[in-house]
Amino acid sequence: MTLMTFLINPLQRLLQNPMAIKMTLLGIICLVLFLFGAILIRKMRQDIVAETAPAPPPQEGSAAFSLAAYNGLIQQLREKEKNLQRLLEKEQQRSTSAEAAGGSFLFPEAAGSNRYKRRD
Repeated sequence: MTLMTFLINPLQRLLQNPMAIKMTLLGIICLVLFLFGAILIRKMRQDIVAETAPAPPPQEGSAAFSLAAYNGLIQQLREKEKNLQRLLEKEQQRSTSAEAAGGSFLFPEAAGSNRYKRRD
């Protein structure tokens, strides 16, 4: 009996205090909200992983397989075309800069240099 009163007396005092009741309820509400958020985040992660999982490749010989093959080939050709276009632009820039630099060495007067003029 002494052990029972030892445990019940502080509990009775705690339940008689309105601030302790409010704090306890607030703690329980916070714990429930935390658990709800954790479960919600876990569910969202599972959904995202399921969405980003690659689809199984189409069976060989089917129309979907042929379409996927053609799409892949078209994508590769577009990438090669872009690379060639960039290389062409770089080469044109090099040639124009080389022409400008070469012109100033061959014809220094045109470039505004007096260094190579003959002095009479």
